[in-house]
Amino acid sequence: MAEELLNKSVNNVNSKPGVLKGWGKTFQLFFADIKVGYLVKVGMDGKVEKVEKVNKKSAAAVTSVYDTPATLNALFEGKLDPMEAIAQGLVKPEGTIPEMTRVSVAMGPQ
Repeated sequence: MAEELLNKSVNNVNSKPGVLKGWGKTFQLFFADIKVGYLVKVGMDGKVEKVEKVNKKSAAAVTSVYDTPATLNALFEGKLDPMEAIAQGLVKPEGTIPEMTRVSVAMGPQ
């Protein structure tokens, strides 16, 4: 399920290149319960350039999102509000508010 959600995230970012155009940074998705993470490098064109599987937090990421596959799936399906998920501790974002906002908009549902 983690790879499937990663692919969905990548597709969402690539379908909205204007959101991250000119950004050229890396963000991390990390599924703490299964100890699997992905570094997602976004090119200056706003599309994903590279994905790397990792098993721990990476300093290469300017922002990170820690959750579970079930939580991310619920967010994608609109069954869970992102702010409620953060308030309930289901999602733990790291990074600056502007960086997290850009990534969340890019990754969000179509």
